[in-house]
Amino acid sequence: MVVIKNYDCVDAGGEYCPCYLAEVGECILCSHLQNKKICECIWTGQCIYQNYIWNQNKRKEQRQNFQAKVLDKKNIMEDIFLLKIKLDKKIVKDLKHPGSYLMLKDNNSPEYFSAPMSIMDTNEKESCVYTLIEILGSKTKTLSNIEDNIVVRGPYFNGLIGLKKLKKAKGKKILVVSRGAGIAPAINTIKYLIKNDNKVTFIVDYGRRKEEFMEEYIENLDCTIKKMNLKDENHIDILKGMAKEGYDILYSSGSDNFSRRMYPIAKENKMAFVILNNSKICCGEGICGSCTSKDVHGNLVKLCKTQVKPQEIIERGIPNE
Repeated sequence: MVVIKNYDCVDAGGEYCPCYLAEVGECILCSHLQNKKICECIWTGQCIYQNYIWNQNKRKEQRQNFQAKVLDKKNIMEDIFLLKIKLDKKIVKDLKHPGSYLMLKDNNSPEYFSAPMSIMDTNEKESCVYTLIEILGSKTKTLSNIEDNIVVRGPYFNGLIGLKKLKKAKGKKILVVSRGAGIAPAINTIKYLIKNDNKVTFIVDYGRRKEEFMEEYIENLDCTIKKMNLKDENHIDILKGMAKEGYDILYSSGSDNFSRRMYPIAKENKMAFVILNNSKICCGEGICGSCTSKDVHGNLVKLCKTQVKPQEIIERGIPNE
């Protein structure tokens, strides 16, 4: 019996498909490239297997490390800093999309120090991107010592779960609810949504931090901005009231626990739901296994590349934290 899986590969049919996984019989979508005898894929407009054959039975050229110039480094708080990185114009254009991120490391550390960092903003005119980094462990500590140059790999695209809902949104009413470090990746997404004629309301909760450390980066966004403390039940009640005002999508930009609190609001008001991908991403290519979890059917899911339904994570508890 053909088993239909409710997920997709973020790279399918794109510049980096077929990838390493196709060569080792672990393709996320193509059953032929999983060493099966029948086709079980959900047709997406391109045949990954045929592309693999046309590419002489091998992967396409994949993302490689390269040197990039750090144009600016700004300390926002004691444990948070902002990097402005000069990149090729094509990569900057790719990184404008929701869910985009880069793998970053300093020049003196080995490859396993590469860390995934969400894109906060892009500037095509200056050919640069901005990423906000919170110092939490070994990888981000080494990144905090960066001065003039940085090692970059990318672009990567699976920073959000439910991505297609946002990328296809045009003329929609969208509620973006963010908390803490999740405020930063929301900015890039909001700019994309506004460009596509969506009406956005941006809820900002600075979390445990008392300082409004992102104020200068959000104040000029062309959307309605409201500041709340979403651990305060009175503010939650206000949010629930707002959610009844005909929104089409709720994008929760925070931890998985935060998104679990937001999901009932989206469900009750029949809104499409989108969340941050908080998987433990190390390689970004589906090889190392750090991000791998089981879905409700027992299928292994590589969350660095795979798009699942957000409710699979929220309701059924794919462990991301």
